[in-house]
Formats: sequence, C-alpha cells, structure tokens
Amino acid sequence: MIPQSQLQKLESCPSGPLQILPLAGAAGLAAGENGHSSKAPAPKTLTLSVAIPTYNEGKNIGPLIQRLTTLLDGALPHDYELIVVDDDSSDLTWQQALALTATYPQLRVIRRQG
Repeated sequence: MIPQSQLQKLESCPSGPLQILPLAGAAGLAAGENGHSSKAPAPKTLTLSVAIPTYNEGKNIGPLIQRLTTLLDGALPHDYELIVVDDDSSDLTWQQALALTATYPQLRVIRRQG
C-alpha cells in the first residue's frame, strides 16, 4: 500500500496543461462494522501497468486496446491497467480512448493540452 504522503505527491499534477481523468471506482467508500461509511477501500495492487503514448492515433487506438486486452485477459485477468497518455492529438485520439473506457474498465486516459 502506498503511504498517504507519497499518494499526495502522486495526485498533485505538474503545473501546465495536463489533464488526468479520474480512475473508475476511485471515489468509493467502504462500510465499517457499524454500517457507516468510514474510509476509502485500499487500492488494489496490480501486477502490470502499460503506458501507451499517443499522438494522432485515432485510427489505431481501438484495435490496439482490443488486442492488448485480449492478450492480457488471458495472462492476467483483472490484474493490469492500460494507460493512454495522449499528447494533444489533433484527431481527438483522447476522446476515442475515453469512449473505450465504457467497454474496457482497466483503461485509463491522461491528456496533455497545448
């Protein structure tokens, strides 16, 4: 588990036009023994994180995510994440990647603007 002090450093974004979209399920609360929501659940430890840098890859992002997911689901079911890091693509690659998160819950999208 990541110590809170390190987690805060990770959550802070560098100054500049970088957008980090929230992770799916990151804001949930766990119910305590008394039934009251007490704290956020511990983050799941993943075996693999794959960073995918993109620039104007709108035609390729869907097939790439599909192929990677098929491959990794066989080897590491539910134990990996795919992170698309888009470098301000003019073809809206980031929007296409973001739309894929509805189908692929292990997909995250980060976008740099400007």
